[in-house]
Amino acid sequence: MDFSDVTLNAVPGTEICDFCSGVPRYSYPAKSFVVPASELPITGLPDYGSDAGWLACEECHRLIEAEDHAGLLDRTIHVFLARYPVAPGIALKSIEAYLRATIGRLQRGFFAHRTAPAQPWRKAATN
Repeated sequence: MDFSDVTLNAVPGTEICDFCSGVPRYSYPAKSFVVPASELPITGLPDYGSDAGWLACEECHRLIEAEDHAGLLDRTIHVFLARYPVAPGIALKSIEAYLRATIGRLQRGFFAHRTAPAQPWRKAATN
């Protein structure tokens, strides 16, 4: 399957923290970037990346501002695994290693492509 032409856009009013899916409080302007599939730990996946700015909740914002890359990655993975438990019989360490590699690469891209300090974020009005 080739999903290289797929673009995901948030529906206004449904925005979430791009790191942990919490309630966004801050917006980080950033340039778009692509993570080549060749940098991923599994073959056969498409390139992926980010299209412009990122949203962060209060706790993720605190970790970003402290430049705590490891803490931010740990939080992201912990929240993801709590929300989407691994089925019995599947090697949790393998799943966690995959998440750490792929999400870590994406977050390094975020840190490298920020263009301005965080701004307070307000939910857009919807009709």
